[in-house]
Amino acid sequence: MILPKDRDPRFVTIRRGGILTDSDHKLLALWAASCAEHVLDLFESAQPKDARPRRAIELGGPGRAARSP
Repeated sequence: MILPKDRDPRFVTIRRGGILTDSDHKLLALWAASCAEHVLDLFESAQPKDARPRRAIELGGPGRAARSP
């Protein structure tokens, strides 16, 4: 199981019943994308045909924050 049944409210946005503000949620997504970039080469060397992690980083990276309303 990747995620527990009961989610930690610190990582759930306010509109979904948690305590995380939208701005903090966006900041957390940027941080996660930045962390993932550091190990992306390792993943791609093991799974060169799987573009999902790179695409996810591109969607969640700094450019996304600039496009968000």
